[in-house]
Amino acid sequence: MKKKEHISSFEIMRRTNLEKVYLTILAHHPISRIDISTKTGLNKMTVTNCVRTLLEAKLIFEWEVAETSTGRPPIYLELNYNYGIFIGIEINYLSTKILVTDIVGRVLEQRVDPDVAQRPRNFIIEVSEFVKKYQHGYPQFENGVVAVSIALPGNYDEETGMVEFIANMPQWNGFNIREELKKEIPKIPLFFQNTGRAGAKGEVFSRKVAAETNLAYIQGSKGLGLSIYSRGSEIISSTGYQGRFGHMIIDVDGRECSCGNRGCLERYASIDALGDMLYPGEPMDNELCAEIIRRAKNPDKEMTAALETVIKYLSVGLANIINCFNPQKICIGNYLGMALKGKEKDINEAVNRLLVPFIRDPHKVYISDLDEWGASYGCIALVRGEMLYKAL
Repeated sequence: MKKKEHISSFEIMRRTNLEKVYLTILAHHPISRIDISTKTGLNKMTVTNCVRTLLEAKLIFEWEVAETSTGRPPIYLELNYNYGIFIGIEINYLSTKILVTDIVGRVLEQRVDPDVAQRPRNFIIEVSEFVKKYQHGYPQFENGVVAVSIALPGNYDEETGMVEFIANMPQWNGFNIREELKKEIPKIPLFFQNTGRAGAKGEVFSRKVAAETNLAYIQGSKGLGLSIYSRGSEIISSTGYQGRFGHMIIDVDGRECSCGNRGCLERYASIDALGDMLYPGEPMDNELCAEIIRRAKNPDKEMTAALETVIKYLSVGLANIINCFNPQKICIGNYLGMALKGKEKDINEAVNRLLVPFIRDPHKVYISDLDEWGASYGCIALVRGEMLYKAL
């Protein structure tokens, strides 16, 4: 695996301050330096230095209001809306989701393809054509496509660009996604990360939780992934892989799992588990997933019983997360979150029954508002972060 860059504590603080200033401008633009200082708690010199960095990188611009009789007119900071185009892509077993935004996060296009992820070469061709369309078709954006960021549901080798292992998509194993994309779009920067990590970033990017929140994010796709976001950054494993939350064993003699073990949590508490209960024998695909989510919005007796079963088992896994890490918040995202929407009270009550009293919290677990787009937004957040760090 690629050796991690050592970053000094001073550099971490500098990056944190820069992102804090940028996010404040993002949330409150147009805004003055004084107001940024007030909202962030940073001193005026730190704000001035961060603003200078952002101006030099052309991520923002400043403008002065008309002169008044009351003194020197204030100078406001505004985002450079025409900086460029950001493309975030999530690959998972059920579909490929493509999100296109500007630097602010305003959506230019959202697209779901239920088939292309099953054939790596087709994925390369389709994504390349899509990127080329945006690179040349929108001249108002100064830098065209700034970068493409892709979230993968498995192990990715940063040094070689190889997909090492995706449990439910073996056709990707050993495929050099970076090399193949570079052949088609050689001038476009590419970034890769795990879907769980991307989902956590998506929550912060969309300001669903504060950047300093200790967040555990559950990526509820076909299986279950886990990412921990703490004090502005992810907790990354030695291999860069997200937590294999779905393969937490809750019954050593239980149901057989695709990983080869028995009794894994995702066999009891996932969108796939709901499919097994409601449509036994039918393979999970994008259409079946959509049907399950549709039924969950107005559940009949059978669906209600299935959701109660999922919550029962899921609460065991969530209680274990709290016992190990006790994050401030736990977010359930993607398809499982969509199926459990409106069940937050039931989930929190089930979890709290398994915890000692002093760590119980009736509002710790929540459902993402980003639905199936959380990881794609997290890909946009990664690119935007890279643009900030490039400015340093």
